[in-house]
Amino acid sequence: MERLYKPNNEECLSRYSSTNFSEKEIGEPILDTIVEPGDLLYFPRGTIHQGDTYGFDQHSLHITLSVYQKNSWADFLEKLIPNALQKLIKNDVQFRTGMPLNYLSFFGFVRTRLDNGVRDDILQNVKRLLDKVVEECMNIDETADELAKSHIHDYLPPFLNHQESIRSVYGGGEKMTKNGTITNPVEIKLSTYIRLTRGHSIRLVHEDNSYRIYYSTDNSKEYHEYELQYLELDEEFVPSIEKIIATYPQYMKVKNLPIEKSYKKKQIVRDLWEKGLVLPKKPLS
Repeated sequence: MERLYKPNNEECLSRYSSTNFSEKEIGEPILDTIVEPGDLLYFPRGTIHQGDTYGFDQHSLHITLSVYQKNSWADFLEKLIPNALQKLIKNDVQFRTGMPLNYLSFFGFVRTRLDNGVRDDILQNVKRLLDKVVEECMNIDETADELAKSHIHDYLPPFLNHQESIRSVYGGGEKMTKNGTITNPVEIKLSTYIRLTRGHSIRLVHEDNSYRIYYSTDNSKEYHEYELQYLELDEEFVPSIEKIIATYPQYMKVKNLPIEKSYKKKQIVRDLWEKGLVLPKKPLS
């Protein structure tokens, strides 16, 4: 048996799990139904729900999955605004200028009713500085990359079906026998067609004066067992990575990568393939 209850304003689209409620706090249910084995109920985040087996002479298993977490406007702004403020503090001396020595004499609970020009001047300066913060917040790409990196660190490694596995480094890569010989040799050719393994498993960013590919294919099934993994790139390879990302989920020829030298085209694809980041259209062996 499953009962759903309308959340109060504080719990509506809540960002965190709530404490347990009493019957008096949640009121009357908006849905009271029998959930059969294999049934699925999908309801908005924050909806109060209650499951039990009252009236049935058997046990049941009730599993609740919370999805699409940490993707609200609040989560984005929590990252965006501090980033913008730190940039302005570093680059704009006005944010580092000292406040009037006596500003505390004009603000606070006791001072709210004072009509004073100093108070008005300070308020206007606060507004002017906040306008600069808002303007800086329009540069949202860096914050988007930071959040994407965080998600990539959270992801499980991509699940590959059988047909994908035999084309990947995991199922179709080179193997070493007990006597030390290499079997199943693979070769990247200019005529090879490749695409990203999964679009969400890779993020190209520019940070600390370098270009980096963050990826989830080496993540463990244990949450954050390893540090966030990345590859550093020379600038000449950046347009090629951008093209591979933009082409997904379609395949493209290695030959068509915007790199001048053929051996470098094959090498960058080989590096990506060995990390499980790209799949060829056909097995490489």
